[in-house]
Amino acid sequence: MRIAVIPARGGSKRIPAKNIRDFMGTPVLQLTIEKIIKFNFFQDVYVSTEDEATSEIAINCGAKILKRETSLSNDFATTLDVMHDAVNQLRSDVVEASDYVTCIYPVTPLLKFKHLQEAFRILEKVNEGYVFVAQNQSAQMSRSFYFNDIGKIEMLFPAQEKIRTQDVTQIYSDAGLFYTGKASTWLSRIPLFGPESRFVEIGKYDSVDIDTEEDWKFAEELFRIRMGNAQEE
Repeated sequence: MRIAVIPARGGSKRIPAKNIRDFMGTPVLQLTIEKIIKFNFFQDVYVSTEDEATSEIAINCGAKILKRETSLSNDFATTLDVMHDAVNQLRSDVVEASDYVTCIYPVTPLLKFKHLQEAFRILEKVNEGYVFVAQNQSAQMSRSFYFNDIGKIEMLFPAQEKIRTQDVTQIYSDAGLFYTGKASTWLSRIPLFGPESRFVEIGKYDSVDIDTEEDWKFAEELFRIRMGNAQEE
């Protein structure tokens, strides 16, 4: 069995009501739920939330609700905390230890079905870990720098400074779309980025980390272009 869980709390400081804000005229959570249901890949879609407005949108879109405690709805609750709680609620009569549970973030209008499919192909070979999506950041990260204690620029990776871009160490970052694993893995609180985890590499414009108004507008523009091109999901 494959279950999708969307963690969507009500509060958000950087972008107020981020998880239910209109994205191209439609609440972004609605877009995400409708996309997931359209994939016809999961037996059920759940939304973990403490917020009534979020619950209403989710139910109207065909998702089921997992009631989240307020202690798991603050800035300090981690994805692993929330997913452990969600799977723990489901394990009594919905999921078994060997079933697959996928955490899909609510602000993922750019999610592609082919990336989920590839993740599950890899997951069959993973014992106690997760599969997620990541983007290659080698060119940018290899030349990254910071200000040291005396206010001078210092390279984060000094050994990479004089290496050609095509020869630098390959560096990846979590794309923030989804994590999938067995129910038993979530219940055991295995770290998301543990040694058993694997990832699917996706393109530069297949995901946007939306933390600012500029990010939001950029994601909408990418979405508009994709819809205009009728790009295959």
